[in-house]
Amino acid sequence: MPSRPATHRPAGVKLTQSGRVADYRGSAASRGYDRQWAAFRLSILRERPLCQDCYPRFVTPASEVHHIIKLRENQELRLVGSNVLSLCKPCHSIRTARGE
Repeated sequence: MPSRPATHRPAGVKLTQSGRVADYRGSAASRGYDRQWAAFRLSILRERPLCQDCYPRFVTPASEVHHIIKLRENQELRLVGSNVLSLCKPCHSIRTARGE
């Protein structure tokens, strides 16, 4: 029976019991996604309920909020409405994969 190939992970990174990488990215709260963010995110999704990328062609409900300027580049824009877009999951995944 074939064995599973080795999993690559950066040196010094430990796996938790669930097999997930621990302490690699830090917690969501340490990256800026805390209670304030959750309340801000809900207000943005209520204010702009449709995906801003899909809207001209399709009517798709937004489920995610995307930072235009990344948090690691400027933490001060974390809760600024003009720095976020409401997007559906596929559009957010596309933008994230592009590094936006």
